[in-house]
Amino acid sequence: MTLTGEPMAPVDLYISCYRLVELAAFDPSGTFMGLSLPWIAQAWGKVVAQRSFQLANPRSAQRAINDFLDSDTLAVSRIGRLLLDLLSNVRVPLSDEIVIQLRTMAGRA
Repeated sequence: MTLTGEPMAPVDLYISCYRLVELAAFDPSGTFMGLSLPWIAQAWGKVVAQRSFQLANPRSAQRAINDFLDSDTLAVSRIGRLLLDLLSNVRVPLSDEIVIQLRTMAGRA
């Protein structure tokens, strides 16, 4: 969500979430990652509700968000999985190294 309360563009939100994942190495307790979960869920929920036309498959994105909300795994794993699940919806060009990193975080390596 932007400072004005508008939902972010899906690509911008995706990149913001990835930047949060990059901070995981500096958050050994997982506190920061845990505190970011409600914001991530709310922001992606708004994107699906108000900007679904910018997603390749809004239903798939909604399923990914629901899985994210229903999961009880560690925050960084949940965020990594969400980013992997949303990758085809947002069409962000990621390097193979970043995809491998996300898979590792999500427990899908």
